[in-house]
Amino acid sequence: MNLEELQKKLGSVVKLLPEPEQLNAKRQLASVQPNEWRIESIKDKHVEFKNQQSGHTIVLPASYIREAHTERLDIRFKMILKGKRTVF
Repeated sequence: MNLEELQKKLGSVVKLLPEPEQLNAKRQLASVQPNEWRIESIKDKHVEFKNQQSGHTIVLPASYIREAHTERLDIRFKMILKGKRTVF
C-alpha cells in the first residue's frame, strides 16, 4: 500500500472490506453497522481508523491494507472486534 496515496484520503470516510464483525455480549457475531471508518492519522507506517457510530478505533500497519479505492479499503484479513460487554 502506498502511504502517500492514502495520505490524500486523510479525514475521509471509507468502508473496510471484508466488513468487520463484532462479538456481542452473548459472544455472537454481528456486523459493525455502519461500516464507515474515518481515516484519523497516518504515523510510522500505521493507519488509525475510527468508527464514529460504534466508537471503535483501530490501528493497522499499512502492509495490512491490500488496495485503496475511492470509498473503500480492502484489507488482508477479517476483523472481529470485541464489544464493550463481551466477556472472554
